[in-house]
Amino acid sequence: MNIHTSNLSVPLAGERSLDVGIHPTSSAVKRDTAGTGLGRSLSYKVKTLVKELAYGTGALDIYHRFRNRDNLTVAMFHRVLPRTDIRWAGADPEWTMSTDTFSACLHFFKKHYQLITLEQLAAACAANSSLPARSLLITFDDGWADTAEYAQPILDELGLSALVFVAGCVINQHAPFWQESVYRVLSAGQNGLMQLRQAIAHCGLQVELAQPPAYDEKNIRSIIQSLEAGDKQQLNELARLLQAASNEPPAMMNAEQLKAMSTSRHAIGSHGMTHQPLTKVASAGIEVAQAKTALSHYLEGASIDSMSFPHGAYDGNVVKACLTEGYRHLFSSDAMLNKMDAAGRGGKIWGRIHISERAITDVKGHFHPFMLATSLFLRPSSSLHMD
Repeated sequence: MNIHTSNLSVPLAGERSLDVGIHPTSSAVKRDTAGTGLGRSLSYKVKTLVKELAYGTGALDIYHRFRNRDNLTVAMFHRVLPRTDIRWAGADPEWTMSTDTFSACLHFFKKHYQLITLEQLAAACAANSSLPARSLLITFDDGWADTAEYAQPILDELGLSALVFVAGCVINQHAPFWQESVYRVLSAGQNGLMQLRQAIAHCGLQVELAQPPAYDEKNIRSIIQSLEAGDKQQLNELARLLQAASNEPPAMMNAEQLKAMSTSRHAIGSHGMTHQPLTKVASAGIEVAQAKTALSHYLEGASIDSMSFPHGAYDGNVVKACLTEGYRHLFSSDAMLNKMDAAGRGGKIWGRIHISERAITDVKGHFHPFMLATSLFLRPSSSLHMD
């Protein structure tokens, strides 16, 4: 499968780098002094001021209205929690957004886009009709309980719809995915590491965890990566043990929450059965078929025809398996705008843009519209086709 896209790896204005540290390989870095550091800081401030002025004067919006008229934007969210929720402190900051910031995002969307539903997108594709200018579709991944607890009421209050992709295995599950369980417990520091070691020994994982130099995001992610090769059942048991030892409420959506979302204004899609990358499971066909069956069962036979690739991983075999099982709308994590032609046709796979709280707020957690504007309006636009 050949995927025709623009260069999607170029950092965009308004995005914060998630890289930790700078690799001292270039001569410029080797010559780093207080002066060069000051120069970079001044350059960043000037660029930020220019972007803020471009948004504040309306110039960026005018550019957006013309440039993105025929582009479909698909926004991707994961967790939404108030900062007062017990789950906030240990939640992975890259995939978690505060309720205040989420509400601000929705108001921004209403100001600058025409929001559509999956039903509207499907109808436009089927009839070769055009979408409204500057269309935007809101999506969620995974099946977190907080999507129903906190995100849905905010969406409902504003009269907005979302497409919620749920992994078939998480319904009625109290524990989060094992990666999030490990992140939560290690964010507690040394005591968390001791608890993690005990849980690892209890569930039979054969791994030795070294003492990290610090319990920061970089080192926590390194520990999580060291566990990736472990037995998946044992890792799931690890998550169960860590959840049972916590005082936190269930992390994942229950059947009642799932059904309530589907019977209101929101659509439910599949996010695989086990949330493993579909390129790494034994059979992508079995995985996506089981997910469809599980979700349809909880929704009393409702049709599930949309798929979000877990971890954004897909290839030609994965796409073929999804189409064979009746999935008509496939969504990736390719961070791009979807170019639509005059007849409303786009690519075969829809790209999505992950909305990170850290990319649109300042160090004090205050939302800045110009940050979200530059992160969305200037994205490359293309179509993902399968040849």
